[in-house]
Amino acid sequence: YGVQLNGAPVEGWTSQSIPLNDTTKIPFQALSGGRLTLSTAFFRGYFSAGSIPNDTFLSLPGWSKGQAFVNGFNLGRYWPSAGPQKTLYVPASVLKPAPYMNDLVLFEIDNAPCSSPYTSCYAEFVSTPDIG
Repeated sequence: YGVQLNGAPVEGWTSQSIPLNDTTKIPFQALSGGRLTLSTAFFRGYFSAGSIPNDTFLSLPGWSKGQAFVNGFNLGRYWPSAGPQKTLYVPASVLKPAPYMNDLVLFEIDNAPCSSPYTSCYAEFVSTPDIG
């Protein structure tokens, strides 16, 4: 059977797995000209959680859908436009206290907000959940 598109076999392509069990091995590079040209990509950012980290919630306004990781810990899937859940729970136990920096990795599979020249990519950590 293989892979088909509109009933016709698709040939000349390969499939590769993406090992998400260690996000430190993902090769990141800076955006060319500050804009993204692909819809599917990995994004990395760093943040401080303060001297005594607390439980928090990750909010991703403008992002489409994908997978989120903090310090290699898989927070789960996000798809805020489909809802009803708009935030992901981030337990304090996965956060590093200041002066250490925490690592946020997003695997966006649909359309990152920074693909448009009029929007920017950012994430927010909020104190209350938005579960629709």
